[in-house]
Formats: sequence, structure tokens, C-alpha cells
Amino acid sequence: MKRKLICSTAFLALAAVTQLHAQFTPIQLTQSSYLQDVIVEREALRPFTAATTASMDGGTNNSGWTYYEIGYNIDAPTTGVPAAGTTFASQDLPDHSFQMAANYKAPNALMIDQVSSNGTIIVTTPAAYSGVSLLIAAANGSVGLNYTLQFSDGTFENGTVTAPDWFGGSSTAVTANGRAAAQAGTYANVDSGNPRIYSADIVVTNSSKLIRAIEFSFGTGGANGRAAIFAVSGSTGGEFTPVAISGFTQDVIIEADATHAGPVLATDATLDGGANNTGATFYEIGYNPYSPTTGVTRAGTTLTNTAGDHVYRMATSFATANAVVIDSLTPTATLTLATPAAHSALSVLASSGGGAVTLTIDITHADSSVQTGTIVIPDWFNAVPYVLATRGRVNVENGAFESVNTENPRLYGVDIAVQNTTSPITSITLTHASGGGHATIFALSGTAGAVKPIFEVQPANVSVFENTAAQITATVSGTAPITFQWQREVNGTYMNVAGGTGSTLDLSSASVTNTGNYILVASNVAGSSTSLVTRLAVFSTQTDVTTPTDTVTSIGGNSPENEPVANAIDNTTSKYLNYGADGDQANPFVGPAGFEVTPAVGSTVVTGLRVYTANDADGRDPADYKLEGSTDGQNYTVISSGSLALPSARNAAALELDPLTQGVQEVLFSNTAGYTSYRVTFMNVKNNAGVNSMQIGEVELLGVAGTGTPQGPRLQITRTSGGVNIAWEGGGTLQATTDLANPNWATVPGSSPVTVPTTGNYRFFRVVR
Repeated sequence: MKRKLICSTAFLALAAVTQLHAQFTPIQLTQSSYLQDVIVEREALRPFTAATTASMDGGTNNSGWTYYEIGYNIDAPTTGVPAAGTTFASQDLPDHSFQMAANYKAPNALMIDQVSSNGTIIVTTPAAYSGVSLLIAAANGSVGLNYTLQFSDGTFENGTVTAPDWFGGSSTAVTANGRAAAQAGTYANVDSGNPRIYSADIVVTNSSKLIRAIEFSFGTGGANGRAAIFAVSGSTGGEFTPVAISGFTQDVIIEADATHAGPVLATDATLDGGANNTGATFYEIGYNPYSPTTGVTRAGTTLTNTAGDHVYRMATSFATANAVVIDSLTPTATLTLATPAAHSALSVLASSGGGAVTLTIDITHADSSVQTGTIVIPDWFNAVPYVLATRGRVNVENGAFESVNTENPRLYGVDIAVQNTTSPITSITLTHASGGGHATIFALSGTAGAVKPIFEVQPANVSVFENTAAQITATVSGTAPITFQWQREVNGTYMNVAGGTGSTLDLSSASVTNTGNYILVASNVAGSSTSLVTRLAVFSTQTDVTTPTDTVTSIGGNSPENEPVANAIDNTTSKYLNYGADGDQANPFVGPAGFEVTPAVGSTVVTGLRVYTANDADGRDPADYKLEGSTDGQNYTVISSGSLALPSARNAAALELDPLTQGVQEVLFSNTAGYTSYRVTFMNVKNNAGVNSMQIGEVELLGVAGTGTPQGPRLQITRTSGGVNIAWEGGGTLQATTDLANPNWATVPGSSPVTVPTTGNYRFFRVVR
């Protein structure tokens, strides 16, 4: 049903408008309006103190995960790296022994990444070795290091060595069987066989010279890849024994007697858990000692949005009630204005943990009139536009800092147009309407001036099949009159849509050419407001030429037993995962990976494909594709290739396919050639460096049965005195036969052009690629 434009029923006469760009200023609320304490104050006690200066995941940011010493994990006391000062034999190479750093409360590793790009290990007593072995590991993918062996006589020897990723590499020296969060002490991967530390051998050519130092520099690896060297051993032709060294730069290992995770006793509700006071919540700037500039603006201070036209004031204290939480358990709350005043619009500073929440809002005026409407409080992650990215949150159950130095979580300004602009507002009652999250209100602002158009309901993404009606709509309020103009993105620029001058854009019969990104620009005397980008996806009505029983084979690496290549064409969203062409399960992903399929229907003409997302880790989603066709199952011709931009929406496993409701991208292309087999490959995924595999929920090959128009190299034939001259473009092998009914194709030696006789087998010709 077509949605109607909702405008203010009472508005200022244009001649009386003196402020064309409304300035929202803080509205003071009574202290009783605040019901919950959801912000951890900067003075609150921290249960955990970081015991490292750098981490495997985060380098000198000391964020993410790192190693811990055996004995630190109380519930799994045998997990962790060997105790400080311990000498031990390598797990996979018993003739290699290493000695850990003497103290895990001091630097215990040399860390090399793109920030700290070089470092030097000093040999305490220079000695000659035929080989040295590094106790080494990398995070976020394997890392290649350049090394220089420095000899006492001033000469040197260069080479490269690889630090395997701490998950899944070979030549394991230590299996830690667990890791800990550097800024929380919480655990992961306990008793999993990961993470690991490895031995990496270096052959010394000048084995008679004394090695005094080994210099390292970053060579290859992802932007977040980093290597850590924990020990060095040497050999003179037999076993590798520990070498006394210095030069460690970072404390990477949490010592056994470091503090442990514990609850943060500073809130009575959270964004994650509401009144249950579980999970993560906001903290005040200054609370995180490792990233002191992250967090919510200080208590009692003002916060201004990027445009500079909305100013909010935080509660005066974060040690007491400082917000209002509204969810299914605490479904209603009232904000009472300390001084009632007339406003033309209000704005709440808000955020919701656990998903967006829709609230019913009742604005009560001094004249007893009540305006009722709804607002949506966005989820605290990734929504736009936002007022503030706090760049960190804290888990109150264990003290762990999360999402530090990212653009999340966020605070948003949600505007509300006021219909009765003359009678003072006394209170605003908020009631839970829908959504499983925990909507949280932190502050209220208002204005009495003319109000730019407010998008009460943003246009939502729309998906339809071609030749059906499509409708994109928004609900807008503000100072009347309001004009509208829909725009579509064309080559990176938004252009006006002809006839798109209402709050709803109607397409009576959508075409696949209408697929694209759209925005709505709403304007009035106070200015213009632009909606969020919405996507119209018009899908082809062509059907998939493959069936679940077709012959399909994997291209690339291995797959888990429950995520095989057959899932790529099983007509459900069950995942096909492939570890890539490099033959291992470690980062980074290396393409190509994909599949070959021979549709049972026979020859088909394919002019499109759909790629469905899988159920997790969007970094594994393909970032490009290549589709090839073949008539003999051996020689393939490229039909189409290009980039992909799969949506972030995930598809649960085993769902029947529905492009209108599921995460999918459709690509259409021109093709008139018929093929009996197809090859689909993906060379890159969204995060090559950070993942070890490619995943898809399904691939549909869209087309029709039929032979199509043969396509291939065009042969140019000219008669010569010695026979026939044949030329063609694009490479390939020339073949000839004398009988097309029962061909026995013979290869003609040479490449284009070739001269062939007109006798023997040389009568009919073709080029095979």
C-alpha cells in the first residue's frame, strides 16, 4: 500500500520565519527522568590490568589476542606457552631446543610489523653456526621477514624467512592450546590445538664466521600482519641448542601471576543486556587506560554533531543514573522537562544495543494536547548518520575492552517534528513498540525555529522481479511546504529521476536496468535533508540451468566435510567453503577457488549469475568472479568476469533460495554462445589477508537451454601457391579433420598464421583454446 507523506499540521507562516537553519540546543531534564546507570565512569575500578606492551593481534596497540604463560588460565592450567626461562624441545623437531625469555614481565619477544618494521637480535657471545633456528610466529596471516646475519669481521649474509600464522602452520615447536585478550584476560581457543609457535631454520653459508647479530625487517604480509621472535637456537652440524640473545622489544606474553578478568561494578544496566546488566556498555572517556581518548564525552559536558546544528548535554554524573533504557522488560519511561518550553522539533541522543528498536512517542503539552508518533533508535553499531563514534565499549562481566579504536559503538541524534509549536512541552513518554534490542536515551535537545525536513521513516531497500511494480517510499515531516526529488546514482554521481518528485517513487513495471542506489532529497525554507541510500534490486526472471544432481567438482583447495562443493548448486543456502589454492588452512586466502559444473539439461546459454552469501564471516565473501564455458569439458572460454560487492546480510544454512529476501548479488551480461560445462572461479575475497577461505551460500547460473550462437576465433583463410594460409587471433591450437560426421581431429603444428596443404587430413579446421 502506498505510504502517505506526513507533514506538520501546524506550521509557522513563512514570513514569520527568522531562523532558516534550526539550532538544536540542550533541554534540561529533571533528575528523576534518568532511571538507569549505563555508562561506566572514568573513576570506576578496573578489574584487569594489562600485563603486556604489545599483542599478537594488535601489535603496539596491545589490543585483541596474545599468548599467555602456562599456569595463567586457572581453569586450564596446562595450556599456554612454556614458563619463563624454560628450555624445551620442539614438538615437531625434537633435535631443536629453545629457551624462553627469562622474565615475562619484561620484553620477551622481538616484534616486526609495518609499524615497527625492523629490529635486531644481539648474540651475547658471538659464535659460528652452520644453521640457526628461530622460535617464531605471526598473526593475521603469515609474514615474510628479510634477515641479515652480521658477522664479527664486518661481513654479512642476507636472506628471507617466513613466520607462519599462529593458527594452523607447520613445523610446530609449541602448541599453546589457548590465547588471552591482552586488555581483558579472557580466553579463547582453549584446548583447540591453536595457537602455535614454530621453528624456522636459516642455513648459514659462512659457517666458519662468528655471528654477532641478526637484523630483521618486514618483508611481506597483510597490513595487520606481524611476526614475533621469541628465541634463537644454533647448530654446528648436529642438534640445535639455545643461543643466549638480547634485543627483545615488546612484552607479548601474559605472565602466570598477572591479574584476571572480573566484573565491572559501576552500572545497573547495559546496552547489551538492559536491566540484566550483562554484556557490553559505554564507558566515559578516560576509563580505558590503553586508549584514553576513546569513550563517551565527559559527564555534564556538551556534544555537538558533525553538522554543528545539534548540541546535546550529557547527564551531570556517570556514577548515578545517567540514561533511560526502554526494551521489552522495561517498556516505558517518561522524560520530564525541568522548564517547559515551546519547540518546533525535538532530538533525542540515543543508541540501542542488540538491534534497532521502534518506540512510540507521546509528546504532552501544557495545554493538555498530546502528539503521538513513532521513532526508531538505531543499533549502536554501523548505522549512519551518527553524532559520535565512541571507539570502544567495555564488557561489565569481565572488564574486557571491545571494539577499541574502531568507528563503533555510536550515538545517534533522532529528530522529531513537533506539531503544536505554541504550547510548552512538559514531558515525553517513550514506549517500546518492537525490536529485541535495548533502546537507551541519554539526552534531549530542541529548537523553536523552522525545521529542515526530518526523515521519520527512511526509504528501505526494495527487491522485485522484473516486469513487476516497485515502490520506494519515505515518511518526512518538518516545516511545510516540503518538496521532493528522487535521485539515482550514475557513475558515482546522483542524478535526478524524471518524475520522481513525491515522497514515494513508483515504478509500474520495473526493469533490471532500474537496479541501483537511490536517495530522496527533501527541501523546505529551512534547507534540504537527504535520505540514507536505499537500493532497488530488480532481478531477472531467468531460471537456473543447474540442478542439485548435476556433476560438480571443486576448484582450489580442500573443503570441510559438511561444507562441500555440492552445496554450491544444491538450491539452498547451505555453505560451500574452499580453503584456496595454496593448499593450507592458514591466512591469507589464495585464489582461485570455485567449481566446475556440467548441467544435465545439455547445452545452455547463460547470461547471468546470482551469488548468495553464506552464514558467517563476510570477509570470506568473493570479491570478484570469472565465468567460463566449454563444449568439451576441457577447453574453456571466458564468458564474463568482474568485481563483486556482496551484501553484508548473512543467509542461514539450508534455506530455500529467495533472491527477494536473502543476501545475494545478481550479475547480468551479454552472451549468445551455448556451452555444456561451466567453470566459476573467485580469485579474491573481501579480506584476503584476514581469512583462510572462500565461502558462498549458492551460485545460480541464469539462462536457457539451447546451442546458442557459436563463438570463438574467426579464421582468416587465403590461398597460396603452397596450400592454404590460415590466421586467427587470441591464441589456441589449430586442428584439422577430413570428416565432420566422424571427426578425428589432428593437431596442426605451429601458431597463427600457418600454411597447410589441402590434402590428407587438412580439409576442415577449428581452433581449440
